[in-house]
Amino acid sequence: LKWIDGAQRGVTLHAPKGMALQDGTLYVADINCIRMFDAATGEPQGPVCLENATFLNDVAPGGDGSIFFTDSGFELGEDGLTPSGSDAVYRMIDNDRIVAVTKDPTLGGPNGITVGTRGILVASFGSGEVYRLDVEGNRTAMMPASERQFDGIEMLPDGGFLVTSWGDQAVYRISGDGSVGTAVEGVEAAADIGYDASRNALLIPLFMANELVIHPLG
Repeated sequence: LKWIDGAQRGVTLHAPKGMALQDGTLYVADINCIRMFDAATGEPQGPVCLENATFLNDVAPGGDGSIFFTDSGFELGEDGLTPSGSDAVYRMIDNDRIVAVTKDPTLGGPNGITVGTRGILVASFGSGEVYRLDVEGNRTAMMPASERQFDGIEMLPDGGFLVTSWGDQAVYRISGDGSVGTAVEGVEAAADIGYDASRNALLIPLFMANELVIHPLG
């Protein structure tokens, strides 16, 4: 089960969170670094680190060779996780150059990110909102601020998207026309989801239960 193990010699992993596959490389968000691994062998391909990042979280393929990732703006202290003000969305180009799409403490703890036909969609945990970003970092609200504590987000082929909510213990499905429905209920601490398009199934990690649920979508 331990394909890439931080306890192995030559492998560094401290607190891995979001992952993405693109062009034969596995990208892993790990505190303040994006660590790269060969997707076939698991061999490390090096990190790219950001000096001022504190909580890199989710990673999404850009479809053009670049990847996008979030910094949720938290740091671990004596009282647990506290805001660091480093909230940001970044883009990495050519596996070595990182640019900030937007960096702003008002981003609300950006957590999940997905990139597709509707642009760059971000789900925030702290402010409980979903917004769309353009390449200049301008925000357009998709779901307004709330107590929903959004985590993972995935775009769907019909132009809609799925987003998990810790606050409501649910996975919401937003259709291409903007209508909101509930895809899954009663899932406590549903974290960074994955979508299996070939089987039309949702993969839901349950953070507190240490389980992975595979849920067919209607």
